[in-house]
Amino acid sequence: MSTPELGVYHATIGVLNGTMTPAMVDVGFGVRVHAKLNLAVPGEKGLRPVRKWVTDRQGLVVVRVTGRAPIRTPAELVEGSAPYLYRVADAHVVDGDTLDTRLDLGFGVHIDARMRLLGLNVAEKTTADGVEVAAWVREWVAGQLGHLTVQTVKDKREKYGRWLATVYGRSGLPSLNELLLAAGMAQPYDGGARAGA
Repeated sequence: MSTPELGVYHATIGVLNGTMTPAMVDVGFGVRVHAKLNLAVPGEKGLRPVRKWVTDRQGLVVVRVTGRAPIRTPAELVEGSAPYLYRVADAHVVDGDTLDTRLDLGFGVHIDARMRLLGLNVAEKTTADGVEVAAWVREWVAGQLGHLTVQTVKDKREKYGRWLATVYGRSGLPSLNELLLAAGMAQPYDGGARAGA
């Protein structure tokens, strides 16, 4: 199992000033950050490949942040799409499929957001099964603190306003979502009418 990569964002590039350029970076949750990026094309040097990359994509690019700097942020131009993956600074388990999180969006931006685990449903927290699943999730989250990441579905909330998400722990391990389904503690759920509802 591979965890998506942190630090990858959609960005709109302004006027190139050497390889350092102003950009509007979409960090998710409707938040856009003005940043100065020191851009590079992996495996190539200089301004010419950067200019071609940005021009070919009409200024709408995907960047991977490769470090931190006080004035400009080093970033590589990459193919693909941003995974909307965030480091979890803190998490509180509400029930077996809902977590309250404090997320680090990057670029010094943090938000509090309620997450609902994508693709599954667990027993209600008022039932014995629901209490058991919530306790299991609490223990799993406590064991993963410092390693938790959340991948959201861009701009997608479910009917109660929670963000739909996949929660990952240590790199290379299955997601919390996958673990709950594999252990039979959750049923697959696509957001439609639930069985028995």
